[in-house]
Amino acid sequence: MLGGAMLTRVTNWVQRQLGSGATNLRLVWPEHWWQSGRDAPGSGLGGLSFPPLYTAIDVISSDIARLPMRHWRDDGESRHEVRHSWATSVLDEPNDYQTGFDLIKQLVASVLYRGNGYLYPIRNGRHQVEKLHCLFPDYVWVSRLSGQADYFYQVGQQPLADLNTTVMVPPRDMFHHRILTLNDPLFGVSPLVAAAASCSAGLAILRSTDRFFNRMARPSGILSTDAKIDQQAADRIKERFQRLFSGEEGAGDVAVLEQGLKWEALTMSAVDAQLIEQLRWTVEDVARVYRVPGFMIGDLKNVSYNSSEQLTRQYWNGCLSSHMRALEQRLSQFFGMDGRTEYLEFDLDQMFRAELLQRTEALTKSVQGGLRTPNEARRIEGLNALPGGDQIFMQQQMVPVEQLASRTDLTPKPPMMPAQAPQRELPPPPPLDPTTLTDALMAEVFAGAPPPRLPRLVYGRSGRTYH
Repeated sequence: MLGGAMLTRVTNWVQRQLGSGATNLRLVWPEHWWQSGRDAPGSGLGGLSFPPLYTAIDVISSDIARLPMRHWRDDGESRHEVRHSWATSVLDEPNDYQTGFDLIKQLVASVLYRGNGYLYPIRNGRHQVEKLHCLFPDYVWVSRLSGQADYFYQVGQQPLADLNTTVMVPPRDMFHHRILTLNDPLFGVSPLVAAAASCSAGLAILRSTDRFFNRMARPSGILSTDAKIDQQAADRIKERFQRLFSGEEGAGDVAVLEQGLKWEALTMSAVDAQLIEQLRWTVEDVARVYRVPGFMIGDLKNVSYNSSEQLTRQYWNGCLSSHMRALEQRLSQFFGMDGRTEYLEFDLDQMFRAELLQRTEALTKSVQGGLRTPNEARRIEGLNALPGGDQIFMQQQMVPVEQLASRTDLTPKPPMMPAQAPQRELPPPPPLDPTTLTDALMAEVFAGAPPPRLPRLVYGRSGRTYH
């Protein structure tokens, strides 16, 4: 922020170029506007009353804000995290009324809704950023002369940021994050430009549905009669009919018509209008503009995945990665880092914590493969470090490729065909002696004892005996 005589000179210069009324930026809101359920005039928040748009902005900003920011230094061979980083400490505790989550969420939501987001820093005596305040984008303008490169940020009154009057802020004291830029690199184009028609159509459908059901799903129509009535009588009949038969209290009452009046419906019914299909189309269009999968904003019609992690990765690849990369580079530049040897980076490990099994398997393989130390894997899971867990472990059977290439015993030999297999010649068996074989068998059976004599047996009438 400029101060003293320099601030006066810059302010007078801008007033001469843009006119004396250029710094009159205060908005005067009518009393009790918030009690009537309407947006503040000039606040530009009317589009957020369309549920899909609000959900898309809320989902993207919340998912980015919940990721912790890490500060890294890279010397070309290895990188290490800066534990006590001034930049990450400011982003974690930006001011007295917001947390780090609130600040990043408001910044990203401003970019998604207005195309531009602003952080106003408060510096200490050493010119270090001590506090950060997110500014409402409608209160900030870029002031510059045509054909010149010098520009300033014209900021309206915002008491929470200690801005009690309109001030001119140089670029070095303003963090300006923007999304798509076309003819002007200092002015971001909001995605709402492409989704405005769908949001308007969706709001019209919701308002029509609200009026439709407030009249008990009865279409509007006309009261007609063959009798001649004057304007006063017509106004009286209309006022009485609306008072008695519209809204929740009058729905379902019996209408007693006078002077030959007849009720004729004019508009289509809710079924004929197909409001649900039209409303679904507006939801799909908002999801398409903000590159959010339909299931993220409530459209579950085309969900066919079985794993929530697959859905999350699709959402990250198609939507979040570009927003996060742009914000990482912008914050690194704002805190004086070159983006190569020193930079800020979101911790993506916090995003894919939905499924315990896949996460545990990935960490186990990373430790076994030498990508992480055990303590690094434990820190991702929020566990305390263990003694000796800061070393890289590898399996013993793993050897370098060069050693495998120099070994000759690993070269496989060609298999031999069955016809090429050598025939093995067996020695001829020794000749057998029947007497020797019988004696050996008897010795084995009776273990050296003489064979027992068989009892005498008498067979037949002759009385012959047999042994």
